[in-house]
Amino acid sequence: MFLALSKILDWLLAPLSWALLLLAAAAVVRRRARLAWALAALAAAVLVAFSTDHLATRLERLAERGARSTFRPDVVYDAVVVLGGMLDGPASRARGEAEFEAPVDRVLRAFELLRAGRARSVLLSAGLVDPQPGDVPEADRL
Repeated sequence: MFLALSKILDWLLAPLSWALLLLAAAAVVRRRARLAWALAALAAAVLVAFSTDHLATRLERLAERGARSTFRPDVVYDAVVVLGGMLDGPASRARGEAEFEAPVDRVLRAFELLRAGRARSVLLSAGLVDPQPGDVPEADRL
């Protein structure tokens, strides 16, 4: 249930979804030309604004403002938990090999901690969101 809700909310919060909904609203009210053009212009503005690095960086800083690191360099951790979401499922399925996405730095950081002696073990936590016959869970592939 939570997974489905998170995917729906992800779609509803995406700027592309906003733009598409605004364009659909413009099409619905096309008889009122001024309002239709205003909605279409707003859709274009949303796409342009959310496509800039400046806004993306500011939003990222705002979202991560309260986050604090729990890493302590003087501690040897029993385990490092690596969350999934770093494999491109369709590309990995097509090639038969692991095709990584941006969050692959998670597993690289875990390896660095192991190599430096700061962690005793790693727990890879990743499964299949939309399993297809013959798919291998992400944690097993990693």
